[in-house]
This record gives sequence, structure tokens and C-alpha cells, in this order.
Amino acid sequence: MDSSMTQPAKLLLLANILARGGVITQNGKAFLKELILKKDPRLLKVLTAFDSEEAHDPSFLNTINRLIEEEAEQYYNLLFADCSLEQGKTVSKAERHEKGLTGQKSLIYGEVEFRSFAKVLRKISPPEGAVFVDLGSGTGKAVFVARLLHDFGKCGGVEVLEGLHAQALKVKQRYGQLKLNEYLTVGGASELSLVQGSILDDEGPSAGPSAGACSWHDADVVFANSTCFDDALMAQMALKARKLK
Repeated sequence: MDSSMTQPAKLLLLANILARGGVITQNGKAFLKELILKKDPRLLKVLTAFDSEEAHDPSFLNTINRLIEEEAEQYYNLLFADCSLEQGKTVSKAERHEKGLTGQKSLIYGEVEFRSFAKVLRKISPPEGAVFVDLGSGTGKAVFVARLLHDFGKCGGVEVLEGLHAQALKVKQRYGQLKLNEYLTVGGASELSLVQGSILDDEGPSAGPSAGACSWHDADVVFANSTCFDDALMAQMALKARKLK
């Protein structure tokens, strides 16, 4: 790399090279640029490695992705500052009790952890413009991990419990207030859709943001945190999954 370039210029060039080569996502490039603007001291080590043969070491790319994920997690924590795991459990339990659904184990609340799910998505490495759908999206945590870290053309979630869906909509509103869609997206707005309804009720055209059904047949990545799903529900989901493209 040209020795006459300033450190910020070198780092910006590095971000562009990595994104152009598909090594990091366009969203990842946005977070990396944010770190450059903040003059994060950890980037000096990254630059030193890039100027040496260490850039070919897998640990170099792991370091880059870890920095991106740590920066993205800060925004994620802002989004869910008022929506903890315990709050999700409380909302879910109250509604299930009120509606006489306590016997339906498939509705027991659970959610993803940011860094663990980030590793899963990085392993999958979805292409730019792909469609992500979370079946049983709860307060929307998996949906927003996907939205922040990857260049999905559409991120959607469907949740049957009204209380959890209402919490997810509040997070979506905060997402809009922070203008993250403008900050992350290059070349157009990514669609973010949260639907209240059954994951099995997906007949007809693709559901819009306020519809009571969710069509996930056109999805590229379908996620379900299904540890509590019963056998009957899993069998029904498997039948629906046969229609996936």
C-alpha cells in the first residue's frame, strides 16, 4: 500500500477492498467506516497486519469481523435497551395465561444472543439482496441482528403473540428514529417487515407489514428458534418448507 497515504485513507481503502471482494458486507463496511471516523485505536493493529503478510492469515479476517460485530452490537443494544430477555418472557407468559395457552409449549419464549447468532449468519454468508425470515420472531432480535450485519434485501419476522409483536414494533420505531436504514443501506432501502400472525397461515400473496399472514416461500434464509416447538408444529413447518424456492 502507498506509504504516502494517511492512516485513515489506508483504512478506508481497506474497507472498500474487503467489501468489493465480498469479504465483509456493505453494512460491515459502514460500521468499519464508523470506527475509522472514531479513530478507534484497535484499527492500528488491523492496518499493521494488512501491510504485512498477516493479511493472509484467517485470524486477520476474524479480527475485522469481530470489530464490525462489536460496533453493530452497540446499535443493537440501543434498539433493545427497553426490551430485555426477562421482559420478553414476562409479556409472553402473561398473554399465554390470559388466553389459556399455557399448555402450548411451542409458545414458550426464547431469543437469540447477538454474538452467537452473528457467527451463525457469518457462517451462512448470505448473498447481497437475499431474503431473511424469522418464524416466531418474538421481540425481533434475530431480525435485527440480520438487518444490522448483512445486506439482506428484505428482513421479516412473524410472531403469533400480540404482546411480543407490539414490543417488536416499538423496536422497529426506534430503528427508524435512529435512521439506521439510511446509515446502513447502500443503493436503496432494505425492507423490514414485522407481521403478527401464525407462521403456518401463509396462503395468498406475500404479506405486507401489517398483514396477519406471512409468506416465507420466497425466503433465502429461514430461521426458527424451535427448541420448544412440538412435533406437530415441526411437521407442519416441514410441509410448508417444501414450497421454498
